[in-house]
Amino acid sequence: MSNPTALFANALVSTGAITVNVEEPFRWTSGILAPIYVDCRSVLGFPEQRKSLVEGLAELIETRIRVQSFDVVVGGATAGIPMASLLAEHFEKPLAYVRKEAKGHGKSKQIEGADVKGKRVLLFDELVSRGSSVSTFVPALRDAGAIVHHFVALLSYDTADLRKTVDSIGVTMHHLLTLEEALAAASMTDSDRAEVDRFRAATLT
Repeated sequence: MSNPTALFANALVSTGAITVNVEEPFRWTSGILAPIYVDCRSVLGFPEQRKSLVEGLAELIETRIRVQSFDVVVGGATAGIPMASLLAEHFEKPLAYVRKEAKGHGKSKQIEGADVKGKRVLLFDELVSRGSSVSTFVPALRDAGAIVHHFVALLSYDTADLRKTVDSIGVTMHHLLTLEEALAAASMTDSDRAEVDRFRAATLT
């Protein structure tokens, strides 16, 4: 694999996971109007690209974390669950998922699937921007008795806010791609790319 970063970035872009529209910007959940929109769940509908990204994530985990250092793979609900399932299958590990809050009915559980009490957990989510989800998921897992040292994302915005959040909750973050690396593979005019770069410099630092 001569340039794995470019391969993974192309896998995201070719599935429509990254959309750029300078003329009609997207409104993010935060209310920000942005010329880019990222939805890594698009990858799920493309077997070849999905396989490539899962293999890349598996190699990253094997190299940086080691399979022997975790007992359970946990996906962040909801977007992180599908690929967490594929990774758990790949590594032949138990699988669980964690919600942002406990259900308001039934057993009122926040964590479903494998028992995480006393287990070393590998947390996975498909996208991480400022770290708000991680700062919810990790305490919930630790409250349930899990040992959480590592968090893996398919795509990271790699912002200063994110790094600060991750450091504050005491986990090591790993990502397959940064937003900058993914955008490098996107087809844009020079003026659109300049606008995207201005937005990132002003908002995602």
